[in-house]
Amino acid sequence: MEFLMKSSASDILSFEDRGVSICGMPAVTLKDTAGFDDAPPIEELSNGVEDWDHISIEIREVLHQVSNVPIPSIKLSDSLYHLGLDSISAIKVSSLLRKRGLNLRPQDLIKAAHISEMSDKAKSALTNGTQLPTSSEDWVPPKDVNVGKLLSDSNIAEAEAEVLPALPMQVYMLSAWQNAEGSVFYPEFPCRIDKSFGMGVIQTAWDSLVSESPLLRTCFIATGSISLPFLQVILKNHRIPLSTSELRDKPNGVIGPLVSAHVTEQDDESWLFRLKIHHALYDGVALPSLLQRLSELLQDNSAHPNKGLSQWRNFVVSQSTDTARNSRKDFWTSYLQDATPAKEQTESSANIQERVSHLQKSATSNIAHVQKLASQTGVSIQSLFLAAYAKVLASRNDYAPTESVVFGMYLANRGVDHDLPPTYPTLNLVPLKVVAPTDRPLAAIAEAIQKDIHLIVSNGRADVGLWEIAQWTGVQITSFVNFLSLPHDIESAENSIKVLPAEALDGTGNDNEHASCLSHGWLQQNAVRNDIPLAIDIEASIHGMRLDIGVFGSRKQVSPDEATCLVSDIVGYLDEIVG
Repeated sequence: MEFLMKSSASDILSFEDRGVSICGMPAVTLKDTAGFDDAPPIEELSNGVEDWDHISIEIREVLHQVSNVPIPSIKLSDSLYHLGLDSISAIKVSSLLRKRGLNLRPQDLIKAAHISEMSDKAKSALTNGTQLPTSSEDWVPPKDVNVGKLLSDSNIAEAEAEVLPALPMQVYMLSAWQNAEGSVFYPEFPCRIDKSFGMGVIQTAWDSLVSESPLLRTCFIATGSISLPFLQVILKNHRIPLSTSELRDKPNGVIGPLVSAHVTEQDDESWLFRLKIHHALYDGVALPSLLQRLSELLQDNSAHPNKGLSQWRNFVVSQSTDTARNSRKDFWTSYLQDATPAKEQTESSANIQERVSHLQKSATSNIAHVQKLASQTGVSIQSLFLAAYAKVLASRNDYAPTESVVFGMYLANRGVDHDLPPTYPTLNLVPLKVVAPTDRPLAAIAEAIQKDIHLIVSNGRADVGLWEIAQWTGVQITSFVNFLSLPHDIESAENSIKVLPAEALDGTGNDNEHASCLSHGWLQQNAVRNDIPLAIDIEASIHGMRLDIGVFGSRKQVSPDEATCLVSDIVGYLDEIVG
């Protein structure tokens, strides 16, 4: 999430069926064999003659409007990627089609291998309508987790809380935070609020947001169980005071949500609002959505207490059943068979809390050649970036030509069956295996990566926990790729809150938290922390034609010079596209 502080990027891209998803779009459900090669060629569909019916013509006109590709150049066999479009563009395409009476969701557009498939999907939506999400069964904790005792030990009355299993993302964020001695994943976001809003109005809006957002009232308790490492405990009646003094951490042993808010007068025209929130409670879609909602509440919009809680309950519980766990175990043990993770170097003398944050803006100043290859091959730019990183890892670790590389990736993982509001986090971090990247062309690697991602995001496989991966396969993930993106021209409501760069904090904050986090009583029984090693994040963001790349991690994992070389090596492989 470094980009949320160092640039205006806010939305995490989710690699989905035939592409990626962004801005809260639901994930695509697909068959195990889904892939570009599985769609029948257009000549087979039309006997060599392109048969444009009324609906496909409507779709073509909108695709022309968004892509600027001349209408005579658009073929029935084209997908979004062949026209130079992406998941961000899919949002606008979907909106414009809706105005024409065609209900094609962004994920439907991303999933389609060609325009004929988009047309068929639109016809089906007109005939069958939208399928409603199903409810999950009641959650029953594992036998080795005594929920009542854990709540009692934390001084929480059972009647005052709703208890659910923690998501794999939450387990990862809490464990990584613990292992890094508090130096990651608990950021503070500075924001500007117009001075026309009085302190009382801001307090009322904040209270409404907390009542409306269960995640802002969620605390965690480590269970000591390997099958269920953490509980997430939603406090039914909890108020987070809007502090006007310096932020202070809770006393050791006092359990509560990992959230605090602080307001001070910045100047004659604005307030400085500082939101400190643990990454276990948000992702790149949820955080800007929360701030947008706070802006709406400042405008006197009515609050909706516990909005989306039933969908959140379904989303969480559906992942924790024995059936779901056994299904993903079967997939991951097969997928990662004989795989070993990339060998990251560790500098034992370095301080864990000392961080390397290398952000190289305009690492590639013009990505036209990458966009061209993506359009020609029908793969995403993100898949090409992952392919380049796989080549870098193989080269840096002297892998044999036949060896596979394993690293992690961030997935937004927004499931269509759960209908979650965008203020809830659905992010997860999952492994990706790249077979023999050393001597293969970048485009071929990217195509294989995209097909693998299609498999990973189907049938609940992306709901896996990294501690499960370690226990089932012995594979631990030590680096992750996180692709962030900027919307080009998405319309949004007037926002009374502006996120500021990190420099606006001017060194404020409590450094004692780094030393004290390990003594938090609710964190002590984390049974899987050794399955979550220190890791580095490689983050990428596209701004117009510019590609920014960042490398972030502990000095125990990466030095400043190594971070610089890592960016250079990735760019080198991307630049070979024109070589």
